[in-house]
Amino acid sequence: GGSLALAYAIKYPSELAGMVLLAPAAYPDSGNFLVRMAVRVPFFGDLAFWASKSVFSRGLLKRDLARAFYPQPVPEKYFKAVFTSWLRRKQLKAFFADEDSLNDSLKEMKTQYAQIKTRTVIVIGDQDMIVSKKDNAYKLQKNIRGSRLIELKNAGHEIPQTHPESIAAALKLISNTSQSF
Repeated sequence: GGSLALAYAIKYPSELAGMVLLAPAAYPDSGNFLVRMAVRVPFFGDLAFWASKSVFSRGLLKRDLARAFYPQPVPEKYFKAVFTSWLRRKQLKAFFADEDSLNDSLKEMKTQYAQIKTRTVIVIGDQDMIVSKKDNAYKLQKNIRGSRLIELKNAGHEIPQTHPESIAAALKLISNTSQSF
């Protein structure tokens, strides 16, 4: 979501009054070899989609969600909703394709972040195990002039689920015109 918001801010700068980025992936990383294989190699992709429906899928999804929610537990209701929808072939194909193209997009965008003039607040969790705050949020905050960084204590990557009040606080910062950015 953060990378999409950044792309929009770059392409349509006059369309935004402000932007709140939650644990954004803003810079390319080494990528995931298995995801690339699932998208680019037909047989391997079919095998990956089949394996996702295997008996192991529930445990793997639970493990990945545990990393995303860490240090909080994954709400059981959330897990049940995700399990019934995320592991469908169509959703997995879309996820793999999106993940495969993300690094290429970030490589193109990263040189343009300094051009963003939109009031920006970046919210991150101090325990995020999904997106490196050092390699993303800290660098991004330096590149978007005047942006603010809020680091939540005892929070992971799933900020909307675990700390929704932080989004309201970030929006308040953006809308407070008396405060200089």
